[in-house]
This record gives sequence, C-alpha cells and structure tokens, in this order.
Amino acid sequence: MSKRIKADVRIEHPWLRRLFFLILIAMIAGAGWYYVDLHTIKDENVVVTGNVHYTAEEIKEMVMVDAKSRNSLYLSWVYKDKPIKDVPFIASMTVKVTAPDSIRIEVHEKKLAGYIVFLGENVYFDDAGVVMEITNTYTAGIPEISGILAEEVMMGEPLPVEDPSIFELILEITKTLEKYGINAQKIEFDENRNITVKVENLRFLIGEETYLNEKFEDMAGILKKEELSGKKGSIDLQNDDGSKNFTAIFTPDE
Repeated sequence: MSKRIKADVRIEHPWLRRLFFLILIAMIAGAGWYYVDLHTIKDENVVVTGNVHYTAEEIKEMVMVDAKSRNSLYLSWVYKDKPIKDVPFIASMTVKVTAPDSIRIEVHEKKLAGYIVFLGENVYFDDAGVVMEITNTYTAGIPEISGILAEEVMMGEPLPVEDPSIFELILEITKTLEKYGINAQKIEFDENRNITVKVENLRFLIGEETYLNEKFEDMAGILKKEELSGKKGSIDLQNDDGSKNFTAIFTPDE
C-alpha cells in the first residue's frame, strides 16, 4: 500500500510585499494631498459678516494665521462658537464652510453701550459699565456719554461711578434710539439725571427718564423734516407724553 505525501510548499516573495506597502503608502499620501488641496481656502472665497470695529482683512488675518488654518474643515472645527480672548470688541467668531475651498466668518461683537472721554482717551464700556477698550480712536455708531464721572478706569473693570444704575438707563436709551433708527452722537446727563441727546447739529432736551419711547418716536419724526436740515439748535421734548396735544419747540442757536 503506497502513501501519498502532500508537501506544504509556501513560496514567499518579499519584493511583492514591499510593492504592496509602497502602493498603499502612495494611495494614503495621495488621498491626504487631495484632502488638503480640495479644502484649501482661496482668498477670494472668504466672506466676513458681523464685523464693525475691524475690517474684513483684519478679521481674515486673525483667523488664518498659518498654513493649517487655511483648511476649511480645520477652521470650522476650531472656530465653532469659539470665545475670543484679548481682542477688543469681539466676543466670538464662527467659521462655516460654504464650499470645500470657501468659508464664511461670522463675527459676534461685544455689545457696547457707549464711551466716555477720560484724560484724552475714549473709554468704551458695555451695558454693565465694564470697560471694554481704551483707545484714542473713535468707533462710529457708539455714542459719547457725558455727565458720569470716574476718577480712574481699568480694562475689564466697571466704571467707578456714584450710581451704577445709570448704566441700565443708558442701555434703555441706546436700545430705544436703535429701535427708531436714530444715530445719536452724544448722550448727556446733568446732576439730576435729566437727559439731552445730540444728533448732528440738533440737541434734543429729553428731561426725565419718563415716556422715553414716545419722546424718541417723536424725535425720529422730527429728524425726517426737511425744514430742519442743516439747522443748529435745541428741540424741547421734556413734556412729551405721547399725546396729540404736545408740540415740540425748536430754538435755533444764536
């Protein structure tokens, strides 16, 4: 009786394994290069929204600081409602990918209530009276507040005023002005907290903090009158309670 013996013969080819791994590495490298190239942001495809205090170019420089930050997916991950520190006026920024090579940077600025002039510098503060920026430049759309005194100011600290509730009133005034589309350059308080609002060459005597909505609504209507265009003077709204019997009095400057 004969026996068949089956030999287990394995022929190995080291060069085939090397070739396989080289092909695999090349495929991975190619996929990585394609990924990077596909999501590389083009400068003309960057849209910036919500910025007031900084130009679009300045925002781009803040966000796209190095080579990896020119990748759209990387930026969308890093700047997903990211709080921004040590940048005046900016609370956070969000990057949204609109196409593999295109992004939209949404800037969320800190809400500023106004500024005071202190030792020749403009001191900007938020609705709680906290100092946000000290600068010698002017930011359009933010009114100057006069009549609140401070002996010293510090970044990140509340303005040291006698009556901190004044900031709640300032916030109410600025919100109501914004409601009626009024761009006031200055809001003044006297020692009794009577209010005067300056818009271009006109001073509106508001008086006490009553009927603010009615007073500012009438102010918006007055500002639209062509006969007051270019004129300088004051308009008395102190007794304006919203009734039809009230008539605003204009007194031109001498």
